[in-house]
Amino acid sequence: MKKATLFPLLLALFAHSCGKQDIDPVTMALSGPLGSPLVTEDLIIVGSQDGNLYAIDRTSGKKLWNYKAGDYAGLVVYKNLVYVSPRGKGELHAVNIADGKLAWVFEAGHTVHDYRDKFINGIPSIYGNRLYVSSEDWNVYMLDPRTGKELARLILDEEPQAMEIAISEGVGYIGAWDGYLYAINLDDLTLIWKSETNNDHIGQTTYSRETGLGWISDNPNGKLLNQQAPYVTVVPLVGKTKVYFADWAGNLMAVNKSDGKQVWRHSPSTRNMRHVGPRHYLSEYQNIIYYGTLEDGHIYGVDKTSGERVFETETGTMINGPMFSAGRFAFTLEYTMDADGNVDWSLPIVKLFDMKTREFQPGPDGVGSFPYIVDETTYLGLADGRIVSIDMDSGVEQLVLGPEIKGRP
Repeated sequence: MKKATLFPLLLALFAHSCGKQDIDPVTMALSGPLGSPLVTEDLIIVGSQDGNLYAIDRTSGKKLWNYKAGDYAGLVVYKNLVYVSPRGKGELHAVNIADGKLAWVFEAGHTVHDYRDKFINGIPSIYGNRLYVSSEDWNVYMLDPRTGKELARLILDEEPQAMEIAISEGVGYIGAWDGYLYAINLDDLTLIWKSETNNDHIGQTTYSRETGLGWISDNPNGKLLNQQAPYVTVVPLVGKTKVYFADWAGNLMAVNKSDGKQVWRHSPSTRNMRHVGPRHYLSEYQNIIYYGTLEDGHIYGVDKTSGERVFETETGTMINGPMFSAGRFAFTLEYTMDADGNVDWSLPIVKLFDMKTREFQPGPDGVGSFPYIVDETTYLGLADGRIVSIDMDSGVEQLVLGPEIKGRP
């Protein structure tokens, strides 16, 4: 995977759980930065800088096969197939886990309306022996996981960009650039509701299929602050009776799971400032939802029952997160600025945010991939060709794969 793709790879963290796995270190020299590693009982599958996915035997450390996938967001395995979406192609590939041979390719973009891109977003979600993916061609697709055949599609009112579709009790939840969250019946991809949320923090929102989004600002100077937009790209948190999501203006909202009506909304402290809220994931610990606003460098903790703010800190830097959690820790990305205010997007600093103590601790150096989580253990591909694991309840880091360690006897 090329170093130039490090920043977009880090922006969108994803989780996929398949049961607790204890990984013994494996000796392997791969060209970093490494992509998101997929861990099974017998294999480690990971992308390398040369654009190949490699399957590595966990016992012997031998390479079993490779597949040319290029840059990718993440990997999912289901019924002996590995699913990967090469970045920027608008395709989903299914690869046989036994030998690395291509089983099928699905291509998005076969639609009658105009769209900006046809990229497949992140990773597929799985429910009821079906795959579900969203695309920037405005569609949510249902696919047969064995053949890649399209079984149904639902066109939204704007493009989605969420890393995955959140699923609960046969309903999929995903946001779009029109500022709304959609609840979708996964049996037939019919719309159940579109959230009733009022983004008056940024002014009145207008939308048309022909012209796209438009805003009438409520700021004193009558101008919309740059990127103070209601885009909803975060993967929502789904509770028993409510669904929680945020927009790019920094608003965190709770809506009824039954009808999408807004229950409460939390807005950032400073009204006349560009916030840029969470784009990918929220974090939750002990009934508190944590999220950050990138531009003004704040992290907020909000009571998920009342919507009241219980924690706030100003980090003094541009920060993305906490946006991915398991146990008590969540990942954050920090970006440095020079004296002229120019941001270095290529070299984010990864830190762990302890949601119990509400303090930061250093994360691994040179993270070049999305985390892959199994129970409360997270696996990361690094820029130097190593894979490490982090226990997300203790923060302890261990080596999983690298060029200078011994494999199992």
